[in-house]
Amino acid sequence: MIPPATRNMSRSGARIPYRIPFEGVVTDWGEGGCGVIRQDGIAVSIQGALLGEHVTYDVIQQRRRRANGRLLSVSSGSPWRTQSACDHYPTCGGCRFQGVSTAEQATLKQAWLAQHIQSINPTWATLMRPMIEAPTLRHYRNKMEFSFGLGPDGVVLGLKARGDFKRVWPVPQCQLTVPFWQDLHQLVMIWVSQWGLSAYDPVSHEGVLRYLMIRHSQHTGAAIVVVVVASPITDAMGALATMLMGRWGIQGVGMAIQATWSDSAFSDQVTVMAGSLTLQDAVGDTLYEIEPYSFFQTNATQVTALHGVIEALVDPQSDWGILDLYCGGGGIGLALAKKVAWVVGIESNPYAIQSAHRNAQLNQVGNLTIIEGTVRRVLKEMERDPLRPDVVIADPPRSGMEPKSILRMVALRPKQVVMVSCQPKTLAHDLGQLMGLGYQPDVIQGVDMFPNTPHMEVVVRLRPIDIL
Repeated sequence: MIPPATRNMSRSGARIPYRIPFEGVVTDWGEGGCGVIRQDGIAVSIQGALLGEHVTYDVIQQRRRRANGRLLSVSSGSPWRTQSACDHYPTCGGCRFQGVSTAEQATLKQAWLAQHIQSINPTWATLMRPMIEAPTLRHYRNKMEFSFGLGPDGVVLGLKARGDFKRVWPVPQCQLTVPFWQDLHQLVMIWVSQWGLSAYDPVSHEGVLRYLMIRHSQHTGAAIVVVVVASPITDAMGALATMLMGRWGIQGVGMAIQATWSDSAFSDQVTVMAGSLTLQDAVGDTLYEIEPYSFFQTNATQVTALHGVIEALVDPQSDWGILDLYCGGGGIGLALAKKVAWVVGIESNPYAIQSAHRNAQLNQVGNLTIIEGTVRRVLKEMERDPLRPDVVIADPPRSGMEPKSILRMVALRPKQVVMVSCQPKTLAHDLGQLMGLGYQPDVIQGVDMFPNTPHMEVVVRLRPIDIL
């Protein structure tokens, strides 16, 4: 008989035996879309388990009062669970919610967001608007990075297997990326075979092929392909460029050198093998130039909805000034610049700053200024500047804002602060600090930017408590 979680023989906080099946009911929503079962004071996160399900699982890792479990079977499924349309699910690490419908994914994400928001202030649940659903679950990503790896029969091209960065699961068909991926995958694998190329091994650090990046513009239909390699393969890449150029709207092929041991597709050594590696995409009536490593939201359809939410909450006035923190390549600040007196962006990445300047010229925007530096440093310098923004928009990295940056942002006393975040947990922490400094949220809006995954974007508008 499989023991229930509530009758586990371990003491509270003690070790749970590994690889022994347990039964339990998923009662909470955890990080990364995991279902959580409370087992004698220990939170066991189980990938693939949904809220309310009665499941059988075992524990594969534990740290203090948290553990990771493996889903073995579902004896009483959630009404939200549906049959996955992808043959690679759940082994492939690309999607975690393949078995959940669009509306139900939005419901689950709303519940996770509420869990974090209410941990700071339970009354804030009344400020939450319904999650904006994604219009489609398929072919929505305009950028994908596929990995090369070594399979039983040689080189494979796909995505890292779930929970195992060393193993690549072959993905000849993918519902996330461009519709022509199957044909592109087949052609690339022919090229690999013809040239006798090897896949990079993250353990031995031998081999050459690391990643294949594809970027696609929904605005123009054009695409670029960049192969990330451990060392140059110029002749082979020239042959691949000849094979790909002109097919499926591919306008450029590049080679990027990534010679470090870091498991990353990023490279500052990119060679154009054919055509151009600069795409043009649009959000509403704002145009953006996109290069291989430019930051641009991966769901071009939903980023229009995201920008629309931000603009509606800001309600820009022609005599206002806007401070755009972590502005990247211009983003929302560029879109709002046409409707306000001035926009100042702060960005530390020089490549993003160059992109922002090009995008401003492309859109004939003359009232956007970009200051290079960290948000923390530049905000301190702005304390001596008599010019004060009416609105501050902050879209920090997943780790959230530094406490000192929040202090210096609030010291500017803007009429509004609009927080944009892809991580509800760190967002809730930042909101807690802002509340302690006199700013209170009045609208919380989630946007399902990343269907089939647990990720989302959240927009929160805050105003000084004394004017609410």
